[in-house]
Amino acid sequence: MSNPYYQRISAIVSQCMKKVENLTGRKYRLFDYVGDPDAERIIISMGSSCETIEEVVNYLIDKGERVGLVKIRLYRPFSAEHLFAAIPATVDRITVLDRTKERGALGDPIYQDVCTAYMERGEMPVIVGGRYGLGSKEFNPGMVKAVFDNMNSAGPKNHFTVGIIDDVTNTSLEVEESFDVAPEGTVQCKFWGLGADGTVGANKSAIKIIGDNTDMFAQAYFVP
Repeated sequence: MSNPYYQRISAIVSQCMKKVENLTGRKYRLFDYVGDPDAERIIISMGSSCETIEEVVNYLIDKGERVGLVKIRLYRPFSAEHLFAAIPATVDRITVLDRTKERGALGDPIYQDVCTAYMERGEMPVIVGGRYGLGSKEFNPGMVKAVFDNMNSAGPKNHFTVGIIDDVTNTSLEVEESFDVAPEGTVQCKFWGLGADGTVGANKSAIKIIGDNTDMFAQAYFVP
């Protein structure tokens, strides 16, 4: 029987995360929460999406909104106990984001697990699921805001897509393109090249020079 081994994994991973914290100072939990301690609306997600969501959460909190984010660090085994420990008791609306489309299923994987966890607990806040980033689509702050705005509506759209225009089955959320959370003083530049003209290499060098020789943070993204 493999059951006893799977049942021990969550505790083992938690212990290892504490060791990492003691060695490096970086704190990880199976589910990490960031946001208002009395949040009413939260997003549950995992992976690189969390960086963008956290930025928007911090921005909206500064504007007086009670929002938050649960970052999934260990997905399987899915520990409902640790999930509930991370979520503020004040939360009454949840959006679960998946970066996959399970064709023919009632819901995508994380969404189904979160719904099951609450069902087995015997309580059910409003929970909706959505998809982002399919086909390597961008996931930007405006899309995160659209997700939080959807939770504010009287009847939040479920099984939605964000960042993907669905003009066939109309699952898309409307995104505010001008929404910007960049701190004041942030410098953003866009460089264009013709291809094989050395633009990518030159800009990579420029980014490295800025990052290595100033106290600024530098980031670049190249699109062919």
